[in-house]
Amino acid sequence: MQSAKVGRNDPCPCGSGKKFKKCCGELQDFLEPNADPFTRMGNLMTGVKVKLDQFYDREIKRARRELQKHFLRFTLEGNLPRDHESLFSDWLWFDQLDDDGDTLAYLYLKSNGNYMETPLKDALAAMNLSYLSVYEVVSSDGLILELRDIFLDRKCEVILKEPWQPDNQDLSVLLMGRVVRMADGNVFSGMVLMLQEDDEQKEFMIEHLQHAGELQEDTIVNLLKFKGEIVYGLFDHAYKKTHVTLNHMEAAIIDAAAKEKLLQSLSASYNLLHAAAGFQWLAPAASKDGYNRIAVSDQYIVTSHEVLQDLNEWKQLRQKLLTDQDFVVLSDRFLTNPPPPDLAKLWFTMVKDRECEAWLATPHAELDGKTPSEVLDEENGRQRLNKMLDEMSTRMENEEARELLDYMRIRI
Repeated sequence: MQSAKVGRNDPCPCGSGKKFKKCCGELQDFLEPNADPFTRMGNLMTGVKVKLDQFYDREIKRARRELQKHFLRFTLEGNLPRDHESLFSDWLWFDQLDDDGDTLAYLYLKSNGNYMETPLKDALAAMNLSYLSVYEVVSSDGLILELRDIFLDRKCEVILKEPWQPDNQDLSVLLMGRVVRMADGNVFSGMVLMLQEDDEQKEFMIEHLQHAGELQEDTIVNLLKFKGEIVYGLFDHAYKKTHVTLNHMEAAIIDAAAKEKLLQSLSASYNLLHAAAGFQWLAPAASKDGYNRIAVSDQYIVTSHEVLQDLNEWKQLRQKLLTDQDFVVLSDRFLTNPPPPDLAKLWFTMVKDRECEAWLATPHAELDGKTPSEVLDEENGRQRLNKMLDEMSTRMENEEARELLDYMRIRI
């Protein structure tokens, strides 16, 4: 029952300006006490979402595009499939924080909870505590599915609409969804995505979320609850079997002795590629994915790694060779803050080299479809590339772009 009586023709206390019977009173239609547990809980969650959508309609329309872009920022394509809309909406209501650190669902519960029927109010409270995560299917028994949260290593059971029938009993199945814990049991809210684990996708997602937590100095629980966009993005990469491009960079001060020891230790496993901008640039002798560099000057060591596995290998190496150096993270896919001002120049130097490497390996129409690296091997190739850069320079107004062109000239 409602804790505060409101007449059907009274103004709705939610502030919509409508009569109660045409606003929050309509949520009573979602109360079906005699339905089966799955249907009853599904109806309650639907009623809650309908009200939130109506109540915040105007406010969300103005910011929806930017909020959706934020939700998709860790995905590959940056597009939201139509059937994933409920994942975004749930994140929007129950996870995304405003400037005061509150969710929209919490604010609605706080201001209007007393005017809601108790089952609807309880459903809203339960949904506000839910979070997006990835679950491994442990077992099934009729309409009960036993799951394990892969990030928290916790088991739970959810009620299903129909019995679980996987396509392949031998493969581990991972489900991404939002489990809502209600009085009648647990149930998924909205869309659930599935992948069959056949290439260590579980470990991939666990390791990357742990990496994000270490960088942001936050707990896994808080990441799941308030950074659900990371979970959504990691699942997208795992499903498509594509590594996350971290663009992780870090730097440390180094003295002559440490530099000499490092270069000597790396000589067997790293190749010296070139010397530019006061640095010696090294890359692993064995083939690696993406841009993987160590740059050493008389004062600094700067590293860049695109793939988490390469970064972890470097961390193990530096613990052996550079125990006295304090490394500072300059940038990473999972960080939004810029590099420290006193180290920004080091970051930009690494960015210039990475962009130059990409340019050298890219075919250009101006070069008859050849890459700059291929042209360098030709007679007068260097002069041809310098002419190309001179022509590009006349169109550049940005100072950083000009610096990049100057670095390219040095490299060729």
